Amino acid sequence: MDDVGQLKSVTRSELLHLLAKISGEKDLVIDPELMTILNHFTNAQFLKKNGIAKMFRLDDTFLESATPSRVYLMRPRPALMKCVISQLNGDRKKKKRVKYHILAVPQITHACESMLEYHGFYGEISIQGWPLDLVPLDNDLLSLELPSAFTDLYVAKDQHNIRIVAQSLITLQTLYGVIPTIYGLGKYSSMVKDLFQVLISDDPSLASVMAMGESRVDQLILIDRGCDFVTPLCSPTTYEGLLDDVFGIQSGFVEFDKTVTGKDQPIKLLLNSSDTVYQNIRHRHFSSVHPILSDLIKELQVGYDRRHDLSTVSEMKSFVTDLSGMKQQHRAVATPKFEDKFAHVQF
Repeated sequence: MDDVGQLKSVTRSELLHLLAKISGEKDLVIDPELMTILNHFTNAQFLKKNGIAKMFRLDDTFLESATPSRVYLMRPRPALMKCVISQLNGDRKKKKRVKYHILAVPQITHACESMLEYHGFYGEISIQGWPLDLVPLDNDLLSLELPSAFTDLYVAKDQHNIRIVAQSLITLQTLYGVIPTIYGLGKYSSMVKDLFQVLISDDPSLASVMAMGESRVDQLILIDRGCDFVTPLCSPTTYEGLLDDVFGIQSGFVEFDKTVTGKDQPIKLLLNSSDTVYQNIRHRHFSSVHPILSDLIKELQVGYDRRHDLSTVSEMKSFVTDLSGMKQQHRAVATPKFEDKFAHVQF
């Protein structure tokens, strides 16, 4: 399954469909956790072409905007709902007339509805769900991006994520065909599989839709985190593993601050196989990465030095053709130096 373009297209279309239901220009206030995820499906320029006037990061500060409609794109968490209520209270004090909408990912919860009702806003705000589940972090990597799932299941004993996982199996098979064999290891995996069967039996049309496509996945294995608590506690020694361990990879992006870049503005990089340099070193032991990058820099220098020996038009055309690829590789190897950040790691 090396093509996630269809998944991106369907997810983007669902979001635009929900936004199109809200007439006129509107501001989009985004849950900070979802901002990075959105980058995998769309971008600011695309959203502005589709009716979004301004975009804001969701927090509890007063929102200065004259746009008549406001859309909150958020996960239904009490802490975030407090921020929404704080902004609505600010508008109420200033007697601003705004049409409010919430797009809850994947759907609103009773706790959040109760908070809106308690503060007198429940009847003043339109609420819809955006069933976002699978996020394509790479051509062969899909994630639900539910960082609180472990705490919800094993600490709070809250099983609402079970339905999200089961729904993602429907999404997967709707796009890529029926998975003939599904295995499960652990209590929660069994619950996901059972709920998936219930959802299919409740809506027979889903089975028909899934059966229409060619099956591109032969087997699916569901494994509870509770079956292996040890692995996450081990220190990684691959390049990608150490990036995550030291800097943190969030939804496929890593951010370097000024202690690494030497600049006031942080640098955020997308890490996936579209970067051929990163693809080559991501799974290698960190101690072997530096020699590989050094050799690549030497090769690039040789490539750039060819410009001094160009004598024919065909040689110039060949150099210009290769230049784009060399510049891309140059940007990749020009990633900030952070070897000192790994000094504490014992190989």
